Amino acid sequence: MSARLLLLTLTFLVAANSLNVFSNNCWYVLDRVYENGNSRSMTPEEVDRLKDYGVQLAEYSVSLTQSLLNLGRDGWPQPPVLPCYCDKCDTTMN
Repeated sequence: MSARLLLLTLTFLVAANSLNVFSNNCWYVLDRVYENGNSRSMTPEEVDRLKDYGVQLAEYSVSLTQSLLNLGRDGWPQPPVLPCYCDKCDTTMN
């Protein structure tokens, strides 16, 4: 398995199975959305969008690594935007 494919796979697994916190009141765990002490299951469309985000995040990680290796001479990639399934979200990567 190539290093790139391994990095892509690991990044996707982390993104798809981790706690993705937006703010103090909204977060995702697996296929559940938690907001202000309430929880609900994600819709199938929301699950698909979150999986797509995981793939985009893995691709971003690879692009960022390549940019770091060439010291940003070709510019820097833009991070993907985490989907928002709550009333109020901070989707920036800080």
